[in-house]
Amino acid sequence: MINKTLLAAAIIGSSSTLSAAEFNGAEFTFGYSRLSESGFSLNTNDLGATGSLSFGENFVLDGGIVYSSVGSGSDDLDLTILSLSGDYTGFENGTAGAFLDVSRLAGSGGSLGIYHYGVQGSYNVQNVDFSGYLGRGDSSDLGLKSTVGGVNANYAFANGLDIGAYFDREYIDDGFGINDYGVSFGYDLSANTPVSAYLNASFGRYKIWDESITQMRLSLTVPLGREASKGRKPLHGHSTFSTVLGSLF
Repeated sequence: MINKTLLAAAIIGSSSTLSAAEFNGAEFTFGYSRLSESGFSLNTNDLGATGSLSFGENFVLDGGIVYSSVGSGSDDLDLTILSLSGDYTGFENGTAGAFLDVSRLAGSGGSLGIYHYGVQGSYNVQNVDFSGYLGRGDSSDLGLKSTVGGVNANYAFANGLDIGAYFDREYIDDGFGINDYGVSFGYDLSANTPVSAYLNASFGRYKIWDESITQMRLSLTVPLGREASKGRKPLHGHSTFSTVLGSLF
């Protein structure tokens, strides 16, 4: 089993042997999610920020934070997700790296933490970006461990539009699996207007056991010092379980 502490140290330690960091830019994302099924619906809002540093020519370190609030009053729950990833970019048209995410769900009854860690990669063919990841989840507070994995494809048109499809799965060991799949549509406002912002809408389903929940997500991304990254902006990049926790409870 990958040790999450050693993984974090490896990601950070790799950069110490390289040259001084170069800031690649940042972006801020405002998200809105809606889950609905058989007369039931739930809306949530979230706010996230990410930043990127380059060390030398072939190593990139990305970090981010996302905050989401669910419910109101004494039932209010806050989900905070901290993420860190390191990628080697020296391959032709591709990258490979590792990630570590720390999620904390806090409410009036206390808080619990969930860790996710593993490997990830991406590949570009002309205007199509493919990406995927594989890893593990660990929560001593819940007594749960899981296996996570996902793939995503996104095609960018020259006029600022893009379309994508995604599939994510998290399987709770000796328990159940949660599938997350759908399509996304994006538009880069800076392609045809002076506004530097990116809009994305995704539509899909969560499947838990034999039950399915319709999901819809809208996001607005404002970049700083770079173009906005394209494609779907999920609440949690590597965990369907954490996203559902942040949306349902």
